[in-house]
Amino acid sequence: ARTELNLMDHREDKSAPLDVQYAPVHDVELSADGVLARMAGVQHLRVNSLHGQGIDRLGEGLTIEAVAPDGQIEAVSVAGAKTFAAGVQWHPEWKFWADPFSVSLFKAFGQAAASFQGAYG
Repeated sequence: ARTELNLMDHREDKSAPLDVQYAPVHDVELSADGVLARMAGVQHLRVNSLHGQGIDRLGEGLTIEAVAPDGQIEAVSVAGAKTFAAGVQWHPEWKFWADPFSVSLFKAFGQAAASFQGAYG
């Protein structure tokens, strides 16, 4: 269990305007050899992390891709996946067109979906 962590409150202030709620609030450190770091070409991203849940125990077959300054896991991927298989705690869909990494994330997802459809559709 991850009870030893002193976690930040990652929830949004629901009374704030949406642009404030979904604004980037902290950096995440990307795993140096991870899928997301290779996509981003950097080790840190500023993200709009707003969530009330977190990963206590990493599931079998998952790899940590990004961690918040408080140690909270912010992104994972499926180890050894043959195609794009990652999940993030932040909201890349919010004004994605203004964030180059979010655009890359959705392109990778779209390419994986198209590849799957081509193979099984």
